[in-house]
Amino acid sequence: MLRGQFAANGYRLPEADDPLDVFRGTCQLSRETSAAVQRVLTSLELQAVASARPTPGAAELVKEARQSGRSVAIVSNNSGAAFRAYLRASPPGR
Repeated sequence: MLRGQFAANGYRLPEADDPLDVFRGTCQLSRETSAAVQRVLTSLELQAVASARPTPGAAELVKEARQSGRSVAIVSNNSGAAFRAYLRASPPGR
């Protein structure tokens, strides 16, 4: 899907299954191409938010950490936009 969209515009993306590997590979291309790939990947991640499932036990862990006065930090390899959309849709520990 992603490769097809870019091939139609004359770009060849790196061969990889992991979207992050594809994005990393675009760093060798122009800034415009890299930015375009990032926009498409973010769009696809935002679409995936609707079907995303929480990590088993994560909500309970966050809730218990909060109740015991601990700070909680959440790290993701997804785009900031997708990460925020997921947290709005499924706030952990509530």
